[in-house]
Order: sequence, then structure tokens, then C-alpha cells
Amino acid sequence: AGFVQGGPQTAWRTGQGGAGNDLTWTQNNDRARPNYNWARWVPALTPGRYEVFVYVPERYTTTARARYWISHRNGYTLRVVDQSANGGRWVSLGTYWFQGQGGEYGSLADVTYEPYLSRLIAFDAVKWVPR
Repeated sequence: AGFVQGGPQTAWRTGQGGAGNDLTWTQNNDRARPNYNWARWVPALTPGRYEVFVYVPERYTTTARARYWISHRNGYTLRVVDQSANGGRWVSLGTYWFQGQGGEYGSLADVTYEPYLSRLIAFDAVKWVPR
């Protein structure tokens, strides 16, 4: 629930591992090309302040430039995570205020600006922890 993905289905792969022992991954794009792959996690929140964490699996994570966007009460924030150096752990993307009205989310795309199809990028779990 709350997870949506887009882009060509032929480019998506699944594997074991990650927070729930299943994950989705793909290869990277060097720029925003037509039909790039993306995913969005939409939480069901009550209004408040939350710290947002992403789980970086140990496998399928060779990118150093995973670009996570957080949509929150005050707009959008970009956080770049080196997945290759953070495998097997939760990584904080920061603490934000959320209205809890359904239009807020975390997202990740395969656009890393690294050489085309040279890296793997994993799409796993996101959690919002009240602060």
C-alpha cells in the first residue's frame, strides 16, 4: 500500500533482500530521458513533524547518486544518497512538517546523472517517524 512505480515495465527487476526481503531495482539513466523509471511512496500520516528514512539494500545498489525527493508541507526537498556506501541500513533524509492530506510523498527515479546504464539503483522501503 502506498507504493507506486512508473516507466517501462521491461526495465524493472525484482530481487530478494531489503527491508521486507523483496525489492525492486533498475539500471540508471544519465539524464531525464522519456520513459525513465520512478517510484513514489505515499504515506498515510496525521499532521505533524516526521523524520523520513529510506532503506538501502545490500544488493543492486551501485549508484552514488540516488536522488530522493520529499514532498512536504513547505514544498520539495532533494536529498542525494550514496547507495553504494550505505547498503544494509536506514538512511535519514531529514525531518519535515507534513499536513497529512495525501499529496505528500517520497520519490526516487533512475536519473542519477552517472554514465548511462552504468549503475544499479534499488527501490525499497521508506518510513516516516514522528518527531
